[in-house]
Amino acid sequence: MPISAPKDLSDCRQFFLSPGAAKQRQYEALRAYFVEGRPSAEVARAFGYTPGSFQVLCHHFRREANPVFFLSPKSGPRAQPRKSAARERVVALRKQNDSVYSESIADGRHPLLSL
Repeated sequence: MPISAPKDLSDCRQFFLSPGAAKQRQYEALRAYFVEGRPSAEVARAFGYTPGSFQVLCHHFRREANPVFFLSPKSGPRAQPRKSAARERVVALRKQNDSVYSESIADGRHPLLSL
């Protein structure tokens, strides 16, 4: 996988100033208002909100017990039942100095025999 050229600093800056995703836009607008102390009308205009809708966004944010802007990825399944069962069988065969192929040929289940 090739390493791409680094982004221009102005492109990186635009990522924060003109967010594409709705949640990122809300986050950046609220951050500009609460952290940077910018006036609400200026923030609303800068991020494409009407002054009233930005006030509603601030209202909801202040009353939200645990606001969610960045979601953690959900973990996948921890077990794979079919693989686990096959693995146990393979380990048992190997302990007997046998192989999966010899058992599948004896049972007539070898992929080449079913052609």
